[in-house]
Amino acid sequence: MAGAAGGGGSSGADASSGGASGSDAGSDAADAAPDPPALTEVQVIAGGAGHFVTDVSIHPGTGHVFVLGYGSTSPGYESFIAELKPGQAAELPRRHFTSTDQAYAQGLVVGGNGGLFLSGFFAKDLKIGNKTFAEPSGFGGVSARIMPPSDTVEALSMLGAGNQAFYGNAALGSGSVSAGFVNGGTLLHGQTVTTDVDGDAIISADFDGQPVGKHAVFGGGGTQRFYDVATDGTPKIFAVGESATTGTALQIVGKGALQVATVVAYDSTLKQLWARALGSASNDAFLDVAAGASGKQIVAVGYAKGQVDLGTGTPLPNAGAEDLLVAQFDGGGKLTWARTFGGAADDRAYSVAVHPSGDVFVGGSIKSANVDFGSGKLAKQGAEDGFILRLDPSGNVRFATLFGGAGADSIGGLTANDERVVAVGKFSGKVDFLGQSVAPVSTNPAVFDFAVLTLKP
Repeated sequence: MAGAAGGGGSSGADASSGGASGSDAGSDAADAAPDPPALTEVQVIAGGAGHFVTDVSIHPGTGHVFVLGYGSTSPGYESFIAELKPGQAAELPRRHFTSTDQAYAQGLVVGGNGGLFLSGFFAKDLKIGNKTFAEPSGFGGVSARIMPPSDTVEALSMLGAGNQAFYGNAALGSGSVSAGFVNGGTLLHGQTVTTDVDGDAIISADFDGQPVGKHAVFGGGGTQRFYDVATDGTPKIFAVGESATTGTALQIVGKGALQVATVVAYDSTLKQLWARALGSASNDAFLDVAAGASGKQIVAVGYAKGQVDLGTGTPLPNAGAEDLLVAQFDGGGKLTWARTFGGAADDRAYSVAVHPSGDVFVGGSIKSANVDFGSGKLAKQGAEDGFILRLDPSGNVRFATLFGGAGADSIGGLTANDERVVAVGKFSGKVDFLGQSVAPVSTNPAVFDFAVLTLKP
Protein backbone atom coordinates (compact mmCIF):
# COMPACT_ATOMS: atom_id res chain seq x y z
CA MET A 1 0.00 0.00 0.00
CA ALA A 2 1.35 3.40 -0.93
CA GLY A 3 -0.22 5.10 2.05
CA ALA A 4 -3.52 6.68 3.03
CA ALA A 5 -4.88 10.17 3.30
CA GLY A 6 -7.88 11.78 4.95
CA GLY A 7 -9.38 15.23 5.03
CA GLY A 8 -11.34 17.63 2.88
CA GLY A 9 -10.22 18.56 -0.62
CA SER A 10 -8.37 21.74 -1.46
CA SER A 11 -9.70 23.94 -4.25
CA GLY A 12 -7.38 25.10 -7.01
CA ALA A 13 -4.56 22.64 -6.27
CA ASP A 14 -1.32 22.87 -8.27
CA ALA A 15 -1.85 20.76 -11.37
CA SER A 16 1.76 19.61 -11.35
CA SER A 17 1.20 17.74 -8.09
CA GLY A 18 -2.12 16.16 -9.02
CA GLY A 19 -5.03 18.28 -7.91
CA ALA A 20 -8.25 17.88 -6.00
CA SER A 21 -11.02 20.39 -6.45
CA GLY A 22 -14.65 20.86 -5.58
CA SER A 23 -16.87 22.54 -8.17
CA ASP A 24 -18.74 25.78 -7.60
CA ALA A 25 -21.90 23.64 -7.62
CA GLY A 26 -20.93 22.41 -4.14
CA SER A 27 -18.95 23.75 -1.20
CA ASP A 28 -15.56 22.75 0.12
CA ALA A 29 -15.73 22.11 3.84
CA ALA A 30 -12.82 22.61 6.19
CA ASP A 31 -10.43 19.69 6.48
CA ALA A 32 -11.98 16.82 8.37
CA ALA A 33 -10.23 14.20 10.46
CA PRO A 34 -9.22 11.07 8.55
CA ASP A 35 -12.05 8.58 8.58
CA PRO A 36 -10.66 5.22 7.45
CA PRO A 37 -13.04 2.30 7.12
CA ALA A 38 -12.12 -0.84 9.05
CA LEU A 39 -10.89 -3.78 6.97
CA THR A 40 -12.88 -6.69 8.41
CA GLU A 41 -12.15 -9.49 5.91
CA VAL A 42 -9.91 -10.26 2.95
CA GLN A 43 -10.72 -13.18 0.65
CA VAL A 44 -8.47 -14.07 -2.29
CA ILE A 45 -9.63 -16.13 -5.27
CA ALA A 46 -7.64 -17.47 -8.19
CA GLY A 47 -7.55 -15.59 -11.44
CA GLY A 48 -5.51 -16.23 -14.55
CA ALA A 49 -3.39 -14.64 -17.23
CA GLY A 50 -5.35 -11.83 -18.83
CA HIS A 51 -8.19 -12.14 -16.30
CA PHE A 52 -10.11 -9.16 -14.95
CA VAL A 53 -12.92 -8.44 -12.49
CA THR A 54 -15.71 -6.10 -13.51
CA ASP A 55 -18.46 -6.10 -10.88
CA VAL A 56 -19.54 -7.30 -7.44
CA SER A 57 -22.93 -7.78 -5.75
CA ILE A 58 -24.14 -8.85 -2.30
CA HIS A 59 -27.03 -11.33 -1.97
CA PRO A 60 -29.69 -9.56 0.14
CA GLY A 61 -30.69 -12.79 1.91
CA THR A 62 -27.60 -14.94 2.43
CA GLY A 63 -25.02 -12.15 2.44
CA HIS A 64 -22.92 -14.09 -0.07
CA VAL A 65 -20.69 -11.99 -2.31
CA PHE A 66 -20.78 -12.61 -6.06
CA VAL A 67 -17.82 -11.46 -8.16
CA LEU A 68 -18.00 -11.11 -11.94
CA GLY A 69 -15.04 -11.37 -14.29
CA TYR A 70 -13.63 -12.66 -17.55
CA GLY A 71 -10.38 -13.87 -19.05
CA SER A 72 -8.63 -15.93 -21.68
CA THR A 73 -8.77 -19.72 -21.68
CA SER A 74 -7.83 -22.39 -24.21
CA PRO A 75 -9.55 -22.11 -26.60
CA GLY A 76 -11.19 -18.71 -26.49
CA TYR A 77 -12.44 -16.79 -23.48
CA GLU A 78 -14.72 -17.36 -20.54
CA SER A 79 -16.77 -15.17 -18.26
CA PHE A 80 -17.39 -16.31 -14.70
CA ILE A 81 -19.23 -15.65 -11.45
CA ALA A 82 -17.35 -16.49 -8.26
CA GLU A 83 -19.37 -16.90 -5.05
CA LEU A 84 -17.96 -16.24 -1.57
CA LYS A 85 -19.49 -16.88 1.83
CA PRO A 86 -18.48 -14.40 4.55
CA GLY A 87 -15.99 -15.95 6.95
CA GLN A 88 -15.04 -18.72 4.54
CA ALA A 89 -11.71 -18.54 2.71
CA ALA A 90 -12.47 -20.90 -0.17
CA GLU A 91 -14.93 -19.83 -2.83
CA LEU A 92 -18.04 -21.87 -3.58
CA PRO A 93 -18.30 -23.66 -6.95
CA ARG A 94 -17.67 -21.14 -9.72
CA ARG A 95 -20.07 -20.57 -12.61
CA HIS A 96 -18.39 -20.54 -16.04
CA PHE A 97 -19.76 -19.12 -19.32
CA THR A 98 -17.60 -20.11 -22.25
CA SER A 99 -16.84 -18.94 -25.77
CA THR A 100 -14.55 -20.29 -28.48
CA ASP A 101 -13.71 -16.67 -29.27
CA GLN A 102 -14.32 -13.84 -26.78
CA ALA A 103 -16.70 -13.32 -23.86
CA TYR A 104 -16.77 -10.20 -21.70
CA ALA A 105 -18.98 -10.21 -18.60
CA GLN A 106 -19.58 -6.58 -17.59
CA GLY A 107 -22.47 -6.22 -15.14
CA LEU A 108 -23.83 -8.30 -12.25
CA VAL A 109 -26.57 -7.70 -9.72
CA VAL A 110 -28.47 -9.99 -7.36
CA GLY A 111 -32.18 -9.31 -7.67
CA GLY A 112 -34.72 -9.29 -4.88
CA ASN A 113 -35.78 -12.84 -5.77
CA GLY A 114 -32.18 -14.10 -5.55
CA GLY A 115 -31.65 -14.30 -9.31
CA LEU A 116 -28.20 -13.48 -10.68
CA PHE A 117 -28.58 -10.94 -13.47
CA LEU A 118 -25.63 -10.90 -15.86
CA SER A 119 -24.85 -8.56 -18.77
CA GLY A 120 -22.01 -8.41 -21.26
CA PHE A 121 -21.00 -9.02 -24.85
CA PHE A 122 -19.28 -11.69 -26.91
CA ALA A 123 -17.80 -12.54 -30.31
CA LYS A 124 -18.71 -15.62 -32.36
CA ASP A 125 -20.49 -17.67 -29.68
CA LEU A 126 -21.37 -17.80 -25.99
CA LYS A 127 -22.81 -20.56 -23.79
CA ILE A 128 -24.72 -19.68 -20.60
CA GLY A 129 -26.18 -22.78 -18.99
CA ASN A 130 -28.32 -24.43 -21.63
CA LYS A 131 -28.45 -21.30 -23.79
CA THR A 132 -26.05 -20.81 -26.72
CA PHE A 133 -25.81 -17.60 -28.75
CA ALA A 134 -24.05 -17.01 -32.06
CA GLU A 135 -22.94 -13.71 -33.61
CA PRO A 136 -20.96 -14.22 -36.83
CA SER A 137 -20.67 -10.60 -37.93
CA GLY A 138 -19.28 -8.75 -34.89
CA PHE A 139 -19.97 -8.44 -31.17
CA GLY A 140 -23.34 -9.38 -29.72
CA GLY A 141 -24.82 -8.20 -26.45
CA VAL A 142 -26.27 -10.60 -23.89
CA SER A 143 -28.43 -10.27 -20.78
CA ALA A 144 -29.35 -13.25 -18.61
CA ARG A 145 -31.01 -14.28 -15.36
CA ILE A 146 -29.54 -17.32 -13.59
CA MET A 147 -31.75 -18.74 -10.84
CA PRO A 148 -29.98 -20.69 -8.04
CA PRO A 149 -29.87 -23.38 -6.83
CA SER A 150 -30.73 -25.19 -10.08
CA ASP A 151 -29.17 -22.36 -12.15
CA THR A 152 -31.96 -22.34 -14.69
CA VAL A 153 -31.29 -19.66 -17.29
CA GLU A 154 -33.41 -17.03 -18.96
CA ALA A 155 -31.45 -15.01 -21.50
CA LEU A 156 -31.72 -12.77 -24.52
CA SER A 157 -29.24 -11.32 -26.96
CA MET A 158 -28.73 -8.28 -29.19
CA LEU A 159 -27.52 -9.50 -32.55
CA GLY A 160 -27.22 -7.35 -35.64
CA ALA A 161 -25.25 -6.15 -38.63
CA GLY A 162 -22.71 -4.24 -36.53
CA ASN A 163 -21.42 -4.39 -32.96
CA GLN A 164 -23.73 -4.53 -29.97
CA ALA A 165 -23.01 -4.70 -26.24
CA PHE A 166 -24.65 -4.64 -22.84
CA TYR A 167 -22.14 -3.14 -20.40
CA GLY A 168 -23.92 -2.85 -17.06
CA ASN A 169 -27.17 -3.69 -15.28
CA ALA A 170 -29.23 -3.06 -12.16
CA ALA A 171 -32.17 -4.67 -10.38
CA LEU A 172 -35.61 -3.40 -11.39
CA GLY A 173 -38.38 -4.99 -9.36
CA SER A 174 -38.10 -8.75 -9.82
CA GLY A 175 -36.23 -8.20 -13.07
CA SER A 176 -33.32 -6.15 -14.33
CA VAL A 177 -32.45 -3.23 -16.57
CA SER A 178 -29.33 -3.29 -18.77
CA ALA A 179 -27.52 -0.50 -20.58
CA GLY A 180 -25.26 -0.59 -23.61
CA PHE A 181 -24.59 0.33 -27.21
CA VAL A 182 -25.94 -0.50 -30.68
CA ASN A 183 -24.12 0.12 -33.95
CA GLY A 184 -25.68 -0.74 -37.31
CA GLY A 185 -29.05 -1.89 -36.05
CA THR A 186 -30.23 -4.95 -34.13
CA LEU A 187 -33.27 -7.01 -33.22
CA LEU A 188 -34.39 -6.70 -29.59
CA HIS A 189 -37.71 -7.67 -27.98
CA GLY A 190 -38.92 -8.70 -31.41
CA GLN A 191 -38.42 -5.19 -32.73
CA THR A 192 -35.87 -3.73 -35.12
CA VAL A 193 -33.60 -1.12 -33.56
CA THR A 194 -32.03 1.31 -36.04
CA THR A 195 -29.16 3.68 -35.28
CA ASP A 196 -27.17 6.36 -37.02
CA VAL A 197 -23.83 5.52 -38.60
CA ASP A 198 -21.90 6.23 -35.38
CA GLY A 199 -24.10 4.17 -33.05
CA ASP A 200 -26.54 4.93 -30.24
CA ALA A 201 -26.92 4.10 -26.55
CA ILE A 202 -29.63 1.64 -25.53
CA ILE A 203 -31.38 0.69 -22.31
CA SER A 204 -33.40 -2.52 -21.92
CA ALA A 205 -35.72 -3.83 -19.18
CA ASP A 206 -36.23 -7.60 -19.06
CA PHE A 207 -37.24 -10.61 -16.96
CA ASP A 208 -39.93 -8.82 -14.98
CA GLY A 209 -42.64 -11.41 -15.49
CA GLN A 210 -43.80 -9.84 -18.73
CA PRO A 211 -43.78 -11.89 -21.94
CA VAL A 212 -41.91 -9.17 -23.83
CA GLY A 213 -39.31 -6.75 -22.48
CA LYS A 214 -38.97 -3.10 -23.44
CA HIS A 215 -36.18 -0.79 -24.48
CA ALA A 216 -35.35 2.82 -25.32
CA VAL A 217 -32.66 4.36 -27.52
CA PHE A 218 -30.66 7.47 -26.64
CA GLY A 219 -29.30 8.85 -29.91
CA GLY A 220 -28.46 11.90 -31.94
CA GLY A 221 -25.57 12.95 -34.13
CA GLY A 222 -22.26 11.27 -33.29
CA THR A 223 -21.64 8.37 -30.92
CA GLN A 224 -23.70 7.67 -27.79
CA ARG A 225 -22.84 4.82 -25.39
CA PHE A 226 -24.13 3.73 -22.00
CA TYR A 227 -21.58 1.97 -19.75
CA ASP A 228 -23.65 1.30 -16.64
CA VAL A 229 -27.00 1.84 -14.99
CA ALA A 230 -28.45 2.16 -11.47
CA THR A 231 -31.92 2.22 -9.96
CA ASP A 232 -33.32 3.83 -6.83
CA GLY A 233 -36.24 2.87 -4.60
CA THR A 234 -38.91 4.94 -6.38
CA PRO A 235 -38.06 3.32 -8.93
CA LYS A 236 -36.17 5.52 -11.37
CA ILE A 237 -33.35 4.48 -13.67
CA PHE A 238 -30.06 6.32 -14.26
CA ALA A 239 -27.80 5.36 -17.18
CA VAL A 240 -24.31 6.79 -17.66
CA GLY A 241 -21.76 6.83 -20.45
CA GLU A 242 -20.52 9.17 -23.13
CA SER A 243 -22.27 11.19 -25.78
CA ALA A 244 -21.46 13.49 -28.63
CA THR A 245 -22.49 17.03 -27.76
CA THR A 246 -25.46 16.68 -30.13
CA GLY A 247 -27.09 13.89 -28.12
CA THR A 248 -30.89 13.89 -27.99
CA ALA A 249 -32.30 16.31 -25.39
CA LEU A 250 -28.86 16.61 -23.78
CA GLN A 251 -28.23 19.55 -21.43
CA ILE A 252 -24.51 20.19 -20.97
CA VAL A 253 -23.50 21.75 -17.66
CA GLY A 254 -21.13 24.50 -18.79
CA LYS A 255 -19.79 23.37 -22.13
CA GLY A 256 -17.98 20.46 -23.76
CA ALA A 257 -16.33 20.12 -27.13
CA LEU A 258 -16.25 16.42 -28.11
CA GLN A 259 -17.53 13.34 -26.25
CA VAL A 260 -19.05 14.41 -22.93
CA ALA A 261 -19.68 12.40 -19.74
CA THR A 262 -23.43 11.78 -19.69
CA VAL A 263 -26.19 10.86 -17.20
CA VAL A 264 -29.71 10.09 -18.46
CA ALA A 265 -32.68 9.53 -16.14
CA TYR A 266 -35.73 7.38 -16.97
CA ASP A 267 -38.88 6.37 -15.16
CA SER A 268 -39.79 2.69 -14.76
CA THR A 269 -41.52 2.65 -18.18
CA LEU A 270 -38.26 3.89 -19.81
CA LYS A 271 -39.67 7.34 -20.49
CA GLN A 272 -36.73 9.76 -20.53
CA LEU A 273 -36.91 12.34 -17.73
CA TRP A 274 -33.69 14.33 -18.18
CA ALA A 275 -30.19 14.12 -19.62
CA ARG A 276 -27.14 15.96 -18.28
CA ALA A 277 -23.49 16.02 -19.29
CA LEU A 278 -20.11 17.35 -18.15
CA GLY A 279 -17.31 17.94 -20.61
CA SER A 280 -13.92 19.40 -21.41
CA ALA A 281 -12.22 20.25 -24.70
CA SER A 282 -11.37 16.56 -25.14
CA ASN A 283 -13.14 13.19 -24.65
CA ASP A 284 -14.76 12.41 -21.29
CA ALA A 285 -17.00 9.62 -19.99
CA PHE A 286 -18.86 8.32 -16.96
CA LEU A 287 -18.19 4.59 -16.42
CA ASP A 288 -20.34 3.78 -13.36
CA VAL A 289 -23.25 5.20 -11.40
CA ALA A 290 -24.89 4.61 -8.03
CA ALA A 291 -28.10 6.03 -6.58
CA GLY A 292 -29.33 6.46 -3.04
CA ALA A 293 -32.62 4.74 -2.25
CA SER A 294 -34.53 8.05 -2.08
CA GLY A 295 -33.55 9.06 -5.60
CA LYS A 296 -32.13 12.37 -4.40
CA GLN A 297 -28.45 11.37 -4.68
CA ILE A 298 -27.08 10.12 -8.00
CA VAL A 299 -23.29 9.79 -8.22
CA ALA A 300 -21.49 9.17 -11.52
CA VAL A 301 -17.76 8.44 -11.90
CA GLY A 302 -15.35 8.12 -14.82
CA TYR A 303 -12.64 10.27 -16.33
CA ALA A 304 -11.98 13.63 -17.96
CA LYS A 305 -9.14 14.31 -20.42
CA GLY A 306 -9.16 18.07 -19.92
CA GLN A 307 -10.39 20.82 -17.65
CA VAL A 308 -14.13 20.32 -17.15
CA ASP A 309 -16.09 23.50 -17.65
CA LEU A 310 -19.08 23.97 -15.33
CA GLY A 311 -20.15 27.40 -16.56
CA THR A 312 -18.89 29.07 -13.38
CA GLY A 313 -15.74 30.64 -14.81
CA THR A 314 -13.49 28.28 -12.84
CA PRO A 315 -13.11 24.86 -14.49
CA LEU A 316 -12.22 21.72 -12.58
CA PRO A 317 -8.44 21.22 -12.70
CA ASN A 318 -6.73 18.65 -14.88
CA ALA A 319 -3.31 17.43 -13.82
CA GLY A 320 -2.49 15.91 -17.21
CA ALA A 321 -3.89 13.15 -19.45
CA GLU A 322 -6.98 11.52 -17.86
CA ASP A 323 -8.09 12.56 -14.37
CA LEU A 324 -10.77 10.68 -12.49
CA LEU A 325 -14.10 12.51 -12.44
CA VAL A 326 -16.78 12.27 -9.72
CA ALA A 327 -20.09 14.15 -9.95
CA GLN A 328 -23.27 14.15 -7.89
CA PHE A 329 -26.75 15.10 -9.17
CA ASP A 330 -30.06 15.43 -7.37
CA GLY A 331 -33.20 13.61 -8.48
CA GLY A 332 -34.16 16.42 -10.85
CA GLY A 333 -30.83 16.45 -12.68
CA LYS A 334 -29.23 19.42 -10.91
CA LEU A 335 -25.47 19.10 -10.43
CA THR A 336 -24.77 19.45 -6.69
CA TRP A 337 -20.98 18.99 -6.83
CA ALA A 338 -18.20 17.68 -9.05
CA ARG A 339 -14.54 16.88 -8.43
CA THR A 340 -11.48 15.75 -10.34
CA PHE A 341 -8.34 14.01 -9.02
CA GLY A 342 -5.24 12.84 -10.80
CA GLY A 343 -1.60 13.08 -11.73
CA ALA A 344 0.41 13.37 -14.93
CA ALA A 345 -0.67 10.00 -16.44
CA ASP A 346 -4.04 8.31 -17.02
CA ASP A 347 -6.18 7.87 -13.90
CA ARG A 348 -9.75 6.55 -13.98
CA ALA A 349 -12.65 5.80 -11.64
CA TYR A 350 -14.30 2.50 -12.58
CA SER A 351 -16.78 1.93 -9.77
CA VAL A 352 -18.90 3.76 -7.20
CA ALA A 353 -21.19 2.81 -4.33
CA VAL A 354 -23.45 5.03 -2.22
CA HIS A 355 -23.63 3.87 1.39
CA PRO A 356 -27.03 4.30 3.12
CA SER A 357 -25.40 7.05 5.22
CA GLY A 358 -24.89 9.07 2.03
CA ASP A 359 -21.13 8.59 1.97
CA VAL A 360 -19.71 7.85 -1.48
CA PHE A 361 -17.08 5.17 -2.12
CA VAL A 362 -15.13 5.33 -5.39
CA GLY A 363 -12.70 2.76 -6.83
CA GLY A 364 -10.45 2.66 -9.87
CA SER A 365 -6.81 2.86 -10.85
CA ILE A 366 -3.99 5.35 -11.19
CA LYS A 367 -1.06 5.20 -13.58
CA SER A 368 0.43 8.49 -12.40
CA ALA A 369 3.53 8.37 -10.22
CA ASN A 370 1.48 9.93 -7.44
CA VAL A 371 -1.92 11.44 -6.82
CA ASP A 372 -3.14 13.98 -4.26
CA PHE A 373 -6.69 13.48 -2.98
CA GLY A 374 -6.41 16.66 -0.93
CA SER A 375 -4.15 15.78 1.99
CA GLY A 376 -0.79 15.11 0.37
CA LYS A 377 0.59 12.87 -2.31
CA LEU A 378 0.08 9.11 -2.34
CA ALA A 379 2.88 7.38 -4.27
CA LYS A 380 2.14 4.54 -6.66
CA GLN A 381 4.06 1.31 -6.00
CA GLY A 382 3.98 -0.41 -9.40
CA ALA A 383 2.88 0.02 -13.00
CA GLU A 384 -0.67 0.73 -11.87
CA ASP A 385 -2.30 0.97 -8.44
CA GLY A 386 -5.92 0.72 -7.44
CA PHE A 387 -7.50 3.25 -5.13
CA ILE A 388 -10.46 3.52 -2.76
CA LEU A 389 -11.76 7.01 -2.10
CA ARG A 390 -14.40 7.99 0.45
CA LEU A 391 -16.34 11.26 0.21
CA ASP A 392 -19.12 12.66 2.36
CA PRO A 393 -22.51 13.56 0.81
CA SER A 394 -21.20 17.08 0.06
CA GLY A 395 -18.20 15.80 -1.89
CA ASN A 396 -15.54 16.39 0.75
CA VAL A 397 -12.81 13.74 0.95
CA ARG A 398 -12.92 11.75 4.18
CA PHE A 399 -10.35 9.10 3.30
CA ALA A 400 -8.25 7.79 0.42
CA THR A 401 -5.85 4.88 0.05
CA LEU A 402 -4.03 2.99 -2.67
CA PHE A 403 -4.15 -0.74 -3.39
CA GLY A 404 -1.08 -2.01 -5.17
CA GLY A 405 2.28 -3.73 -5.32
CA ALA A 406 4.93 -4.06 -7.99
CA GLY A 407 2.52 -5.01 -10.79
CA ALA A 408 -0.56 -3.55 -12.48
CA ASP A 409 -3.32 -3.57 -9.87
CA SER A 410 -6.75 -1.98 -9.78
CA ILE A 411 -10.14 -1.85 -8.05
CA GLY A 412 -12.82 -3.00 -10.51
CA GLY A 413 -16.05 -3.13 -8.49
CA LEU A 414 -17.73 -1.71 -5.38
CA THR A 415 -21.03 -2.35 -3.62
CA ALA A 416 -22.47 -1.34 -0.26
CA ASN A 417 -25.27 -2.12 2.17
CA ASP A 418 -25.99 -1.04 5.75
CA GLU A 419 -23.32 -3.26 7.30
CA ARG A 420 -20.43 -3.24 4.83
CA VAL A 421 -18.74 -2.00 1.71
CA VAL A 422 -17.21 -4.66 -0.55
CA ALA A 423 -14.49 -3.87 -3.10
CA VAL A 424 -12.95 -6.28 -5.60
CA GLY A 425 -9.58 -5.79 -7.23
CA LYS A 426 -7.05 -7.60 -9.36
CA PHE A 427 -3.44 -7.92 -8.23
CA SER A 428 -0.24 -9.88 -8.82
CA GLY A 429 2.33 -10.34 -6.09
CA LYS A 430 2.01 -9.44 -2.44
CA VAL A 431 0.03 -6.34 -1.49
CA ASP A 432 -0.24 -4.57 1.86
CA PHE A 433 -3.69 -3.01 2.22
CA LEU A 434 -4.73 -1.01 5.28
CA GLY A 435 -2.03 -2.72 7.32
CA GLN A 436 -2.95 -6.27 6.30
CA SER A 437 -0.85 -8.43 4.00
CA VAL A 438 -2.71 -9.77 0.97
CA ALA A 439 -0.92 -12.68 -0.72
CA PRO A 440 -1.77 -14.27 -4.08
CA VAL A 441 -2.92 -17.87 -4.31
CA SER A 442 -1.40 -18.40 -7.76
CA THR A 443 2.26 -19.35 -8.05
CA ASN A 444 2.70 -17.91 -11.54
CA PRO A 445 3.78 -14.25 -11.22
CA ALA A 446 2.17 -13.45 -14.61
CA VAL A 447 -1.28 -14.39 -13.31
CA PHE A 448 -3.69 -11.93 -11.72
CA ASP A 449 -5.58 -13.01 -8.62
CA PHE A 450 -8.58 -11.23 -7.17
CA ALA A 451 -8.94 -9.70 -3.71
CA VAL A 452 -12.38 -9.29 -2.16
CA LEU A 453 -12.06 -6.59 0.50
CA THR A 454 -14.83 -6.20 3.08
CA LEU A 455 -14.87 -2.84 4.85
CA LYS A 456 -16.94 -1.57 7.76
CA PRO A 457 -17.67 2.13 7.24
